[in-house]
Amino acid sequence: MIETPNRAEVPPVDITGWFQAAWSDEIPRGAVHCLQCPFHGWRWDAEGRNTLIPYQADRPNKARRMGTRPVIERNECVFIWNDPLGREPFFDVPDMFDGMFDDDARAEDYYRGYPEGAMIRAETTVHPQYVMENGVDFAHFQYVHHAGSLPRLASQEFRAYDAISVIEMTFGEGKAPTALTPNGAVEGGVRTRSIGLGVGAALFWGADTMRTWVNTIPVDENTSTLRSTVWIPKRDLSDGSVVPERLQKRLDMANRQVERDLEIWAHQIYLDPPALASLESKGYRSLRNWSKRFYPLIHAEESANAQDQAKQELTEGAPHARMASVLISA
Repeated sequence: MIETPNRAEVPPVDITGWFQAAWSDEIPRGAVHCLQCPFHGWRWDAEGRNTLIPYQADRPNKARRMGTRPVIERNECVFIWNDPLGREPFFDVPDMFDGMFDDDARAEDYYRGYPEGAMIRAETTVHPQYVMENGVDFAHFQYVHHAGSLPRLASQEFRAYDAISVIEMTFGEGKAPTALTPNGAVEGGVRTRSIGLGVGAALFWGADTMRTWVNTIPVDENTSTLRSTVWIPKRDLSDGSVVPERLQKRLDMANRQVERDLEIWAHQIYLDPPALASLESKGYRSLRNWSKRFYPLIHAEESANAQDQAKQELTEGAPHARMASVLISA
């Protein structure tokens, strides 16, 4: 077997952060009365206590207790918190339309994301690290997504628990006009914001102002479940929240781009340090160094340094005028 230079062990999947566990409409409204194990039918309440053993109904197992996790709901999505050290949440997930990006967006100006704009790939071969690193990978747009020319990484900003990148590109270059580029090529780009390693938000501009979430939650050491949610602006502000059938192709096209990435990630080899061209080096290495803080079991120093950075940021406030800080004050 041919050896791969710099091949490294993929980082662990016990990662600090928020991870999407479901879309809101997948969970019935109201109180959660119990969870039932599909193996033996044992039932557990919202505090993790065993309330019923079907074949021993009068004697639940009071000694056994399931762990519970903090949960939040944002923009039709449900997130659960994980921390290898057992800490309570110390950063948050901003609202996609009110705090995620520095613009004047309103949720009512967009169609809903679920179910029309939702895609799930369960237990696929991908690590959250790969998906997060896609946020600075400007070169792949030309070869995986068929951009007409090489995009440019315009800027990066690394905060305690969120990272912001801006990639500039030309939409429709060298291609026939489309509904998004009726007058030919349009200058634009994408702003990405990673909240930890599990939540990846993107805001496009130029052709339109589509917003996306591409979120991963580890299943085991080798697989994760990926959920993609796409929101597109309403063509007519009098429209309701349901996406008109004529626009479904736009959502499907966006999710096909994620599927193209998944084909790459499924066969990707983790290198440390990675093989990079000089144009890529600064952005990629900076992002990978930043990501270490979310692996406290193997990068304790970086995790501690992030806490010091967070304390400083709490005195400074949000990074931009309408971009909410992700930090939770003590």
